[in-house]
Amino acid sequence: MDNNNNSNNSHNNIKNTLQRRNKLFAFGILGVIGLGLLFPLFYITSKQDKKKIDKYSKGSGVRGSFLNSGSSDIGEDTTKYKNNYEEHKRKMTEKHISEDINKNNNNNKN
Repeated sequence: MDNNNNSNNSHNNIKNTLQRRNKLFAFGILGVIGLGLLFPLFYITSKQDKKKIDKYSKGSGVRGSFLNSGSSDIGEDTTKYKNNYEEHKRKMTEKHISEDINKNNNNNKN
């Protein structure tokens, strides 16, 4: 009887220890995830306390999305390319007009 009781106690102790360890591990994982999610918030709020710059230097102005789009000292490109948008638009307009004419001719024949 004593052996049986001791084995049950040791089994319960192991079970309780494992449950406690699992809970600690779960809280540790949730804590790390929580810190990872809160870090950007703290970082941004710490940066917002800094003094705002009233006047920027001449070279530091925001110039838009084409800041590094190429040199402006070369000038306008005067080359006429074979496959440009205007040519494509003209061809598509001709194609649609011819299709409409063909549809009208087919409808008139019926």
